[in-house]
Amino acid sequence: MNITLKNGKTIKLEFTPIVLEYLSDYEGGIEELKKDIENGNTMYVANHIVYSILCANLEEELTYKQALSLVNVLDVERIIDFVNQQDITTTQKSQNRKRH
Repeated sequence: MNITLKNGKTIKLEFTPIVLEYLSDYEGGIEELKKDIENGNTMYVANHIVYSILCANLEEELTYKQALSLVNVLDVERIIDFVNQQDITTTQKSQNRKRH
């Protein structure tokens, strides 16, 4: 999936193990992120997912604030839908095998 950032740059979103690394930076890790989704704490979770996806798919380093300011509000839902379509469990297992 492609999105166009506010700076005019179009990027192709890919779900890679690097995304999992950024997601695991969520306070409490991926398990806490999943719990917060279930409990309805969606705004902070959505922002962290957007941050994770952008940081993993862009060459330059971004702060949390920079990443969120680059995304059009209408694209947030598209990014969340993109992440929801991914099999995080399979990607996590693949990443763990590479570490050993």
